Amino acid sequence: MNDVKAWPQVIFPLAEADLPALAVMAAEAQIGAWTLSQLVSSWQAGHLIVGLQWQQQWAGFAVLLPLPDEVELLEIVIAQSQQRQGWGRYLLTQCETWAIQQGKGRMLLEVRVGNMPARGLYQSLGYREIGRRRGYYPVPEGGREDGLVLEKRLLPEEAP
Repeated sequence: MNDVKAWPQVIFPLAEADLPALAVMAAEAQIGAWTLSQLVSSWQAGHLIVGLQWQQQWAGFAVLLPLPDEVELLEIVIAQSQQRQGWGRYLLTQCETWAIQQGKGRMLLEVRVGNMPARGLYQSLGYREIGRRRGYYPVPEGGREDGLVLEKRLLPEEAP
């Protein structure tokens, strides 16, 4: 892991001018990454886009959809050169902290069935499967891959 003392702060929110660099980073980092037009549409819709910088370069970003009682993580990307260094865990826990501060009871996200590193991260942070979307993601070789819907309770559930 990078030196904890040097960890960046999550930036809330990013500017539209940041989006082209994030789209390039995403395309290099993962299969089926959001395009620039998808990021711009999300930003224009008022979704919260947060980012990490490390040594004056983008290390990652997340797109959050705040809902009345919960937050949906729409996208999380860590730059290819920064993967496997703890940045995904750091960014996601910062997003959870923000959600708790906003009084959101849970975080929802979706992950490809075949994305074992991400699934391992989510499981280690307490996310559990609550649904499956059959054939949700296209696969570069052709065909489709299931998406798993995961949730994590952030606040205790209120008694009836």
